[in-house]
Amino acid sequence: MISVMGTWLTPLDEDTGERIAEVFYILHPEYWKNGYTTEALRGFVYTFWKQRGEIRTLEASGVGEENVGSLKVVRKCGFKGWGGR
Repeated sequence: MISVMGTWLTPLDEDTGERIAEVFYILHPEYWKNGYTTEALRGFVYTFWKQRGEIRTLEASGVGEENVGSLKVVRKCGFKGWGGR
């Protein structure tokens, strides 16, 4: 397997009644720096918004500040640093 990508949903916020989707991905190190994750995440985000249902926020907040490569990927895909899209 080269990679895995998906989302998990936060618990329902009792104040707002909303749930947030958090995107996650992992790519085998042999395939880093080839643009694969950027291409896959763009397609994933496009499909997510087509099929999202009641979800209005997609975040990539799990990307650590030290992970420069992933920060570049999420920014290229329209995320604002660690926050939502």
